[in-house]
Amino acid sequence: MVDPYLFVLRGSDHYMNEIIGGFMRYRLTNPTFGLAIVTLGAFSVATPVLRAAESESDESPAVLSEIIVTARKRAEDVRDVPISITTLSADQIDKMGARDFRELDGYIPNMIQVGPESNISPLVSIRGVSSDTRNAGFESGITEYIDGVYTGRPVAWSSELLDVQGLEVLKGPQGSLFGKNAIGGAINITTRKPDKDVRILGEAEIGNFDLARAAGSISGPLVDDTVFGGVSVYKTYRNGIQTNVVNGKRYWNKNDYGGRAQLRFKPNESWDVNLSFDGLKEGLRPNIETVTAGFGTDAIANPRQISVDAPVFSQRSIYGMSLNAVYTLPGGTTITSITAQRWNEEEFLSDDDQTAAPLLFSHFKDNERQFTQELRVASPGTGRFRYVAGVYYYNQHALTDRITTAPAGGLAPVDLAASLYGLLNTHDYAAFAQADYSITDALTLTAGGRYTDERKNLLFELNGLPPFGIISITPAQRYTRSDSNFTPTGSLVYKFNPIVNGYVSVSRGFKGGGFNADFVSNPQLGFAPEKMTNYEIGVKAEDTAQRVRGNISFYNMDYKDMQVSILSPIGGFIIANAQSATIRGVEMDAAAALIRGLDVTLAAAYNDAKFDRFDAGTSSRVPDAPKATASFGADYRIPVGTGSLTLRGEYNYRSDYLAAASNGTNDPVPGYSLVNARLTYATARDLLRVQLWVDNIADRTYITDRGAPLGGLLGQASVTYGKPRTYGVQLSTRLE
Repeated sequence: MVDPYLFVLRGSDHYMNEIIGGFMRYRLTNPTFGLAIVTLGAFSVATPVLRAAESESDESPAVLSEIIVTARKRAEDVRDVPISITTLSADQIDKMGARDFRELDGYIPNMIQVGPESNISPLVSIRGVSSDTRNAGFESGITEYIDGVYTGRPVAWSSELLDVQGLEVLKGPQGSLFGKNAIGGAINITTRKPDKDVRILGEAEIGNFDLARAAGSISGPLVDDTVFGGVSVYKTYRNGIQTNVVNGKRYWNKNDYGGRAQLRFKPNESWDVNLSFDGLKEGLRPNIETVTAGFGTDAIANPRQISVDAPVFSQRSIYGMSLNAVYTLPGGTTITSITAQRWNEEEFLSDDDQTAAPLLFSHFKDNERQFTQELRVASPGTGRFRYVAGVYYYNQHALTDRITTAPAGGLAPVDLAASLYGLLNTHDYAAFAQADYSITDALTLTAGGRYTDERKNLLFELNGLPPFGIISITPAQRYTRSDSNFTPTGSLVYKFNPIVNGYVSVSRGFKGGGFNADFVSNPQLGFAPEKMTNYEIGVKAEDTAQRVRGNISFYNMDYKDMQVSILSPIGGFIIANAQSATIRGVEMDAAAALIRGLDVTLAAAYNDAKFDRFDAGTSSRVPDAPKATASFGADYRIPVGTGSLTLRGEYNYRSDYLAAASNGTNDPVPGYSLVNARLTYATARDLLRVQLWVDNIADRTYITDRGAPLGGLLGQASVTYGKPRTYGVQLSTRLE
């Protein structure tokens, strides 16, 4: 007998492909003209629909919460911002049950997280531009900012989303106001600041795979209405999802703890000074790929088993402190200074052949410290002319110490080893400015730009393995490079009526060149900067009753010298520049408060990312760029006494994509869809809340990455599986 639920679930993949693919099969040979026609059509459809919603009676007074963003360094209504942007409030993050950024995977259109659930090198891809950063000389094309502080390498990204006020994901190059490497997009996280209100939060959670988590925070006034403080802490443990058949140990576990402390000083209406400290420590046995073809497959019985002989582990320590001072002049102009220091330390041991045979393993130690200073001035948010201008400085010291060993009796008759040592110093200097001018009450022009001067210095030594194509660079050699660029932006926003805004924008992005500070076959370590120009047109709408909201944007991104990571069987890892690529597509999201108690959200995207020319690659498709992504969520609240019962359902989908431009296999990662659910009972004001949750209800086996261990040297292929069904219960209390 066929389970009707599984029939619908499995069939949804096919129908989603047909619907989205059929809608987008045509190609925009003239993007500007084509997008303009489609967008003007959207105006004519959206306006009467939203006005109809506005004219409904007050029998269903459900409303959506207002969305205020800080994407342009000031608080603004999201409709006034000419950027494709996804926003998540603290309440939305809480409803999704997301504990860290990794758990937001699937909810943001055109953004995926790829591969093993690794916090050492998480891979986030937005429209095909990724955070892949295997070595110290190669930087992410996506940036993350917490309270205005650039967090540096992605190893620092996966931290607890505790006491977060909101999160914004900006798509496309953000080369004017964010600047540093934000060629593909920026993740902007804002934490909740302590104030005069006392807030206390406590959470406890248990689940399958021995999940146990506890978290708490407290904030409020310390000295009258002048000094405020806040502290938040958390601890998470989960037993492993995978079992190693070699030693019986569990892998793909969680074991971390951390927290944040804030001190806020407001002596008068002019000054607002925030001092923040944060840190986390983590030690675990990570998610490991499963060999599915070639040497070493005999011992694998199912997708939750692995077979490795090396004592694989990973650990990281992340610390940071920042001082954010804002001075408001008479009239409302603000001067902001953000001074920050951060430290990242990571260590891991990997089984490179991913089998029980003692063939090859690596031990990596990387340390980074960075200092950033931003000083900017911003006019009041009112008036016809508004501006933001400032200067920025970034200094990074990154140390890498790595060794790869081939024991005797495996790939060689005697013990062989390759080792490298690198010390990278980076200095970034930038000046930026952006201004808005309201030509009329309906039409606003924005223009801005950023000039960046980046200087890098690498001291590098490599003791190679010539039989495997890995060269030696001894004694240590010094490499230097200097890149500079001006990244302008311009846009027009037009208010068609009180509920619909439209915009067109052009923006440039830039990421400096770097070094292949890795096991390489060529002493020419450098690779060139990459540049992008993004053309975008969009519509943002919300009815005046705040019951229906929708956004749609069309984009065409011209990529020059895209930096791409390649692994070859003989020759190690290299970063190569793809001469040119084009990424174009459409993104949309919508939300509606249909009736009292029922809220729904919908997001979908189509993305066509192709190399126009890439001499070193073997595929025409840009990796980590599925053509279609979609998500749907619904919350239904039922009053129960003085509290409420809420049922939430979620559906997430992504189509197939390539794992690499050239890695020994061009087989795509299959598309998949997942369904999650949550049932929450909450008393009035959330004094007590109980939540039951389950992710991947159908317990689907799905793949998030493909690989070729040792670059396919032994004919191997591997896959990374996603999480099986997980479930748990959370108990929390909130006083505020």
